[in-house]
Amino acid sequence: MLRLMMVGTLVVALGVAAGCGGGSLTAASGSGGSSGGGAGTGTGGVGGSPPDGGTCRLGTDPPRLWARGMDPLGLSVDYDGPAVVAVSTEDGLTLSISLPTDGGTTTDAGAGTTTVRINGMMPMPLFSVGARVWLTKSKDGMQWFGPPPPSSFTVRDGKGGPLLFGAAIGRYGPLSFPVQVDQLVDLCSQRDQGCAPNSTISFAGAIVTGDKPAFIESDQLGLILLDGGLYEVRLYAAHEAVLQPVSCTDFFGVDEVQVDVRSTKLADLIAALQANVSPDTR
Repeated sequence: MLRLMMVGTLVVALGVAAGCGGGSLTAASGSGGSSGGGAGTGTGGVGGSPPDGGTCRLGTDPPRLWARGMDPLGLSVDYDGPAVVAVSTEDGLTLSISLPTDGGTTTDAGAGTTTVRINGMMPMPLFSVGARVWLTKSKDGMQWFGPPPPSSFTVRDGKGGPLLFGAAIGRYGPLSFPVQVDQLVDLCSQRDQGCAPNSTISFAGAIVTGDKPAFIESDQLGLILLDGGLYEVRLYAAHEAVLQPVSCTDFFGVDEVQVDVRSTKLADLIAALQANVSPDTR
């Protein structure tokens, strides 16, 4: 699977980029096979458990949500505070935030405003311009041609309010935000079919914990309960054992975990925001 974030754009496609990060891969059943099914709830589901045996079918529901500051260098501080909808289209959501003067240790405004762009749903849900939400987002790392830097964010209906959606990406291993992801289990593996033909990429499932744990497989749509609400969860977890020879100078081995979480009642939660619109935008 291709997972590259370049100049603020996360590209998601079937196949690892030949000549850079791993080789082109097909969805696997065991150590090979045809592309997996579509949506569905996968093996996970609410309160699911790891499958018996070693089968692994990569589906068509990888994590896609991502957020990045719109300044050239992205968001320079960790942010946890109010945000106002500046632009909302089916292509993306732009939130305006006020940066604190103290490097992000409080949510007090003072260092000016900036915007954060969120993409990944197709189409993105529509918000009223001026609607107020609560954004929690890690600062943006430096972009380069290679694995995307660790990043996470959530959008909520107010401070401590219901989660609308959120996502995270990190090195292969546990994640703790926006939901806990751990107990990774390799389910299948396949030779790198690009620059490192002796290398092996392993795909994993993991326990995703909301109100209770559920086992979710890579690229399979699952469901979890979170604060009593039902949420779709998408997971991708893969790591590569790199062996020589490597024929490309720009090669990097696959090594990442991604998750995104979206309320199944997203339309209702967004509708509730209509009463929470900034007066100067009505």
